[in-house]
Amino acid sequence: MADTSYLIEQNGWWHYRRRVPLHMADLDKAHKRFVKAATKIKVADDPNGVAARKAVVIINNETEAYWRDLVAGRNADARRRYRLGVKRAQQLGFAYASHQEVANDPRIDVLLHRVETLIKVGINDPINQDALLGGTMQASSVLLSELVDQYMNLPSVLFSAKSGGLKGKSEEQISKFRKHREKAIELLIAQIGDKDILAITVADANKFTDWYANHVRVNDLGTDGPRKHIDVIRKMIRSICERDRLTDPDVWGKNPFPRHDGQRNAFSIAFVKDTMLAPGALDGMAPADRDLLYVLADTGARLSEVCNLSRPFIHVGAKDNIPHIRIRPVGRQLKSKNAARDVPLIGAALEAMRRNPNGWPQYRDNASAASKEINRWIKRLLPADVEISESDDENKEGTCLYGLRHTFKDRLRAIRAEDEMKVALMGHDVGMTGKTPDYGRGFSIEAKFEVMSQIDFSRAA
Repeated sequence: MADTSYLIEQNGWWHYRRRVPLHMADLDKAHKRFVKAATKIKVADDPNGVAARKAVVIINNETEAYWRDLVAGRNADARRRYRLGVKRAQQLGFAYASHQEVANDPRIDVLLHRVETLIKVGINDPINQDALLGGTMQASSVLLSELVDQYMNLPSVLFSAKSGGLKGKSEEQISKFRKHREKAIELLIAQIGDKDILAITVADANKFTDWYANHVRVNDLGTDGPRKHIDVIRKMIRSICERDRLTDPDVWGKNPFPRHDGQRNAFSIAFVKDTMLAPGALDGMAPADRDLLYVLADTGARLSEVCNLSRPFIHVGAKDNIPHIRIRPVGRQLKSKNAARDVPLIGAALEAMRRNPNGWPQYRDNASAASKEINRWIKRLLPADVEISESDDENKEGTCLYGLRHTFKDRLRAIRAEDEMKVALMGHDVGMTGKTPDYGRGFSIEAKFEVMSQIDFSRAA
């Protein structure tokens, strides 16, 4: 929020007054020593300055945006005037439109209403003119290079209930969220330049699409990467346009890249039992990494879920009738609401967890490091013609550590476990809405153990 010292009283009105910083003195030719602006709020109507402080925040944000444009060498005066015009149009109850849009609107009554309002509020004020009759430029004031920063600070991104929002995500999760969007923008700028988000044209979109299609073809890649990059670019632009009450150009219209229908390959049940978990198969592997692999194999849990277990959520003591782990969103977000669950420990997972009652602090919030190390060892067990990815992204195709989760589900299928039990053990969301209905209290840990004991590799034949 702006410093309230910028708020001053003058002749019965509240005003904004801020000294031009020394580093801006040579660039800001529009002001001398101070930036001054009227809030248009009378002191008598707002004696404590509550409304005036809110107005000052807006004016100060505009002032700082103006200075940023000057530093970046952009047409700061035109962009500032545009921003003020958009806000003034909102204040007067109109949707901002460019002068071309106003002139081409066939509704004469709408044009007359704009003109009448302009006469009423002050026809000689250039901001009122821009607000009601349209300025000469349409710009969002947000360049592609600024888009990620602006998007990351939107309340809808910080607190979204649908996606979980950034609030509650761990540092690693936020970093991955940001890097994915930064990469998409970096690739787009490399093809079309650093443009205002509303200046992007259909030709620009086609140029980016053509470049990406060729990149995919030459490097024999899947289409998930370009599809997701275009999706996040469109969503970020749409979100900023919604914030600023602007028309989203949506130059792609429909994502041109098809959805990839591949999935991670499951290891066969026999391979996991007779090769991966065989005595001596992983000799030489760090004991802690080997134990982590055992827990993944016999719980079906996600790698990130196991890496982030801590002592309060690991129940392997003498007082625990049924040893189990409790997967909870502590310090980070889980993949979904239903991912929070209790999973009994059986077979190799039970002994491994007893050897690691504090979990794996070396991999906490760093599952990618565990994935890289363990996948390296799994590769040694696979036939030479099977490729394995160091990445454990569950949305990518191929063979990797995540395949153990698919194998776990196959083990549940083999004993004809009911669908709800499979969902409860694996933490899946199901149904058309992507959510499991919250009916009843769910399965008890005893019921889960009874099912899992039937897939225990170590049980007597």
